[in-house]
Amino acid sequence: MARLEGRGGMGAVCAKSLPDWDEVCEKKKKVLSKARSLTKIRYEMTRESPTRHLADKEGVIRPFIFLASMSSHHRAMLAIQLGWCPFAEEAFGDPHEEAWAIINKKGLGLRARCVRGIQKVNPFATPLDWVGILNHVAQTLYVPSYMAWQDEFSCEKMSKPEGKDESQHIHSRKVYLM
Repeated sequence: MARLEGRGGMGAVCAKSLPDWDEVCEKKKKVLSKARSLTKIRYEMTRESPTRHLADKEGVIRPFIFLASMSSHHRAMLAIQLGWCPFAEEAFGDPHEEAWAIINKKGLGLRARCVRGIQKVNPFATPLDWVGILNHVAQTLYVPSYMAWQDEFSCEKMSKPEGKDESQHIHSRKVYLM
C-alpha cells in the first residue's frame, strides 16, 4: 500500500482507500507497461513544455532533463522514496510533470529538502538551483564535519554566482554525471 500525504502532513491516508482506487491501478499499469525506445527518450529530453520552461528559468534544467529521461518506474520509486505516491496524482504518466514534481514538490521535492533546515532560520531562503542541490547533497552526505571539501573531492566547490551561471546550461563544463 502507498500512503498519500494529508493536509500539512497530518491525517495521511492509505491510497487504497481512495474512491477511484481501481482507476489509479489501471492508470499505473498502463503507464508502467509502455514500451520505451531511444527515440521516445530523446523526444522527452528535447520536447517543449511549461514545466521544462520553469525548470530552465529556475536553474534546474539539467536534473529535469535527467529525470525526464528516466523510466516511469524509476521516477515513481524516487517519488516514493521522497515521501509521496505519484500514482494517484493527475500528472502521473507525463515525464515532464513527474520530473518537475520530484524537483519542486512543496515540502517533499529535492529543492524543498535542501532548504528545509535553512528555512527554519531564514523563512525567505530561495530554492536552490541544481549546483546548489549538488553542493548541499555532497556537503551533507559525503563531507563529515571534521573534513574539508578538498579532503573528499578533487574539484573546487563552486561559489553561488559560479553555480548560478553553471545551472543555466544543460551541459556542464565543470560537473560530469556518471
